[in-house]
Amino acid sequence: MIRALVLKDFRLVRERLLWLVALNGLLLTMTGGDPRAAGAFGAMTVHLSVTLLLLHAGTVEEKSRADQLTALLPVTRQQIVAGRYLFVAALAAAFTAVYLAMLAAAGDLAASPEDWMRVGRQSLALTTVLWSIGLPLVLWFGVIRSQVALSLGLTLLPAVWLGLARAVFDVSGLAAFAAGPWLLPAAILMAGASYGVAVRLYERRAL
Repeated sequence: MIRALVLKDFRLVRERLLWLVALNGLLLTMTGGDPRAAGAFGAMTVHLSVTLLLLHAGTVEEKSRADQLTALLPVTRQQIVAGRYLFVAALAAAFTAVYLAMLAAAGDLAASPEDWMRVGRQSLALTTVLWSIGLPLVLWFGVIRSQVALSLGLTLLPAVWLGLARAVFDVSGLAAFAAGPWLLPAAILMAGASYGVAVRLYERRAL
């Protein structure tokens, strides 16, 4: 049933998928196709693509009141929440794969495997961390009511975070963590905690 919920969300955004893939290719030309220069840029590109599609899917669903119909189906609230989290994860994985494929086609193939792994980890981790913050808000308030805050927050938060990192934290240590193997596991742990919070909020909203 969770798979059906994820596929339902994909049907809502399928018309915009190719447009965003083309946009990713256009933005990639700004990095020169070098994965060693594309880490943070690729992560932002993947994150913004996921954000646009998720907000579009949620808006269409709520305007058509399909979310209310979903709540009447023989699915638990935990499954509904899990479906939304898996939709974000699937979009992040898909756009990361597309971005890496474009880098491979247009980039420096002499780059080390670690360069490619770093781009992939950062792309997946940024989307995971930011939507671990955003999804509980979506499931509590709904997409339409929280759309402005999400659009601004999930767009500006990465820039604010980078600014604070430069001003407050040890940049070299932070950069080492962001490029290291622990970034993605830490993001996944955060998503797990976020899922627990989102389930409780969604259950209260449904009461």
